Amino acid sequence: MLFTFLLLRRFSEAEAIFVGGASCKTGGFQPKDVVTKFGDASCFALQIMAKVYGDTERTSQVKRFFSSIDKKFSLTLKIFRRLSAKRQL
Repeated sequence: MLFTFLLLRRFSEAEAIFVGGASCKTGGFQPKDVVTKFGDASCFALQIMAKVYGDTERTSQVKRFFSSIDKKFSLTLKIFRRLSAKRQL
């Protein structure tokens, strides 16, 4: 029980770092806000936010963030997947 509480608290802290003053519950925080705030590192920030939303069972936001990753960073992800596949061989 205590572990679950601490884990949710950490997720809340991580979300607060990314979101800042925007409210996620009202849909005010969008993937484009992450891209604007984090620039080149936004691909990684979007993945972290999607993980936080997934672990806190907010599936609609997970879908929105992952679709944003696929749209904006498809080339980067393709290269990463190819390099990862070559490394496993």
